[in-house]
Amino acid sequence: MMVREFFVEKVMEKFESESYTFDVYVTRDGQVKLLDFNPWGGFTLPLLFAWEELEEKLKDEGHELEFRIVENRCGIRPSLKTAVPYDYLDMSPGSGWDQFLRNADEESRRQLKSAEAGA
Repeated sequence: MMVREFFVEKVMEKFESESYTFDVYVTRDGQVKLLDFNPWGGFTLPLLFAWEELEEKLKDEGHELEFRIVENRCGIRPSLKTAVPYDYLDMSPGSGWDQFLRNADEESRRQLKSAEAGA
């Protein structure tokens, strides 16, 4: 299976953490594209799963991989219409996106000060 091969070659044992989730897209020509990668936990949207279901499966089955495939638009959960990683949408204070924007603003200010000092 293409996704399993992708996991073994590109993901498994490549990251410090052993607990993570990821979403992939398989193109028509069989290429596997990584769409989202997050640490395991409630702060990550489970998308095709429910967290309770995942925790129960982990207790019952250990670390077996489970694949869920969306073959058409009908398989997409109606409450998750965004089709982008949640990190991009969460703009609340302290979110990843909020921190990114703060860092970008700080870098802009630093570069402006540096340019003014050199002029």
